[in-house]
Amino acid sequence: MSFANNARMMKVLSSVYLQVFHLVLLLPFSSENNSCQANGTRGAPWLWRCHHTFSKPFQPEKSFIYWQGQDNSGLVVYMYNKGKPDLKHQSQSFKNRTKIFPDQLHDGNLSLVIEELILKDDQTSLEVIFNSPSESTKKLCQTTVCVAAPFQEPKLEINQSNKTATCSTKGGYPKPEIKWTSQGGQNQSERTLEQHEVQTTMTSEEDGTYSTSSTANITGSQRVTCRVHNPTSNQTLSVTKDTTLETPEKRHDLGIGIGFVVALVCVVALIVILYLHRRRTSNWSPQPTANPSGSSASGGSAGGNAGEAPSNMQNRNVESADESEPETVNLLPGHQSALYCLPVRRDGATASATNEDSSASEETNDRKKDADETKTTESDKDK
Repeated sequence: MSFANNARMMKVLSSVYLQVFHLVLLLPFSSENNSCQANGTRGAPWLWRCHHTFSKPFQPEKSFIYWQGQDNSGLVVYMYNKGKPDLKHQSQSFKNRTKIFPDQLHDGNLSLVIEELILKDDQTSLEVIFNSPSESTKKLCQTTVCVAAPFQEPKLEINQSNKTATCSTKGGYPKPEIKWTSQGGQNQSERTLEQHEVQTTMTSEEDGTYSTSSTANITGSQRVTCRVHNPTSNQTLSVTKDTTLETPEKRHDLGIGIGFVVALVCVVALIVILYLHRRRTSNWSPQPTANPSGSSASGGSAGGNAGEAPSNMQNRNVESADESEPETVNLLPGHQSALYCLPVRRDGATASATNEDSSASEETNDRKKDADETKTTESDKDK
């Protein structure tokens, strides 16, 4: 029973000791001059570098190491107690995003990593407290962390009617420094615009970042430059624009004018094409097809030489065989694309037969006339 009481008593004393020791750490101590200024970026890990040379070999089971806030802030970032991490008193804002290098503590590496910096970490003053039986309590590696968020590329708009230029950007932290410069001509040097020539407004967004809009008077300027400087990251973004460029309204009017001219040219071209097409169509007529050579030969005389009969018969056969063959009609110049295949009947044989029939008919008529005249003569004699 006495052993259990003694164990309970030792546990209570140990807890009281830790609480008292933590309070004592907040009091002023002799410190080494290892202060530094550290900058980080929101959302990125930040390494808090800290190295200490021990006067005697490091004894982890007898040592206390605190990573905490300065100036009695009560902020506990991390704690190492008797050879192992002790995060019972760790501040809520640092839970699950801090780590140290336990296997390098005996070499004096007291560095700590804060993963994914947040804007709330900005301007946090930190220090390391080291205590062991072999050394007096010391404050080490005092520093202040500054967090930055990069701004977006600034946009510059020119208002010719008001003779002003507006530069805007957002998403950055902390408040930026805006600087305007202008140039009046090619041979003139740049000058920085005075405060009365610039009007700047900054707005804090819900995520803690800033949006800014700055308007400058550009009367007499031909070129203007806006520079956005982040004092924490030392990053400067700039944008330059000529103030003599056409305004959106003028570009819109110019576009309408060009569109009208193009449409007018298209209409005139269409009218010319239609006119030329109609003119060529109205002047188009097919060229007459030449008569076959056999037609004139066969139609020259009704009773041709007997030797020519076979030739005429051969020509008739050839022409009869070609009666259904199409012949291409030559068109006027400019109408070669409109070719028509017109069937042309070759009637040479028909013309020749018709001539022969006509000659035979005439002979018959002559005979009838002779017979009639003979009968008339005989009748007159009888009388």
